[in-house]
Amino acid sequence: MKTLQEYGLHHIGFVVPDAEKAANHFSEMYGLDVPPCYSFVPNVAYSYGEKEEEYELKICMIPLGNGNAIEIIEPVRGNGVHRRFVENGGNGMHHICFSVEDYDYWRERFKDARVLFESETEDNIIGYRRCFYAEDEAVGMIYEIKENPYFREK
Repeated sequence: MKTLQEYGLHHIGFVVPDAEKAANHFSEMYGLDVPPCYSFVPNVAYSYGEKEEEYELKICMIPLGNGNAIEIIEPVRGNGVHRRFVENGGNGMHHICFSVEDYDYWRERFKDARVLFESETEDNIIGYRRCFYAEDEAVGMIYEIKENPYFREK
């Protein structure tokens, strides 16, 4: 049986009402070099099983070395999991993420979990990639499984 331990932690995700403010805090408080934030607009997004017609997040990805990062997410458009987290008073750590090669295996493995978010994105810069958030109620945690991006032949 495969385990997520084989992949190692990719990032810790924080969801906040103001990504720039949080990024500045990480920079000032911890001395981290923070690259500019960017707009993430998936081609397809589902939140709590419902298709989101317009979904946009502002993301700041802060590399920590050894392939690990801090991801800061601000909801911009859509009423999904990210906006609900902030509107319900959330402001901080939201999920941990593993980046995998065999996405379909892991999606099947988590088929019985409550899936909070799924997206599929493709562009000419990073390529094709998918992700999902699964809730593990036993330990009160959200896991993101993200696919390592690749370029598909069209």
